[in-house]
Amino acid sequence: MILFVMIACANQKNMIQTSSGLKYQILKKGSGPKTQAGQAVLIYETTTYLDGTILYSNENTNNPVKVLIGGNQATAAWMKA
Repeated sequence: MILFVMIACANQKNMIQTSSGLKYQILKKGSGPKTQAGQAVLIYETTTYLDGTILYSNENTNNPVKVLIGGNQATAAWMKA
């Protein structure tokens, strides 16, 4: 399974905030099946600071990040989003 995710915080409109304070915005919702604990996924992502400065991006590469869902390989932000 390959996911393409952009976590963008520069635009404060339409932000979702979790009880822990994590803020995120869904830029394009997927239509496939929801991932389950134990599944490995390949992720393309762009993460920004609130001011729009890019913290990390592999969006324009051929190198997705492989993450095991529920396997302590992803940040708490990924698990919540």
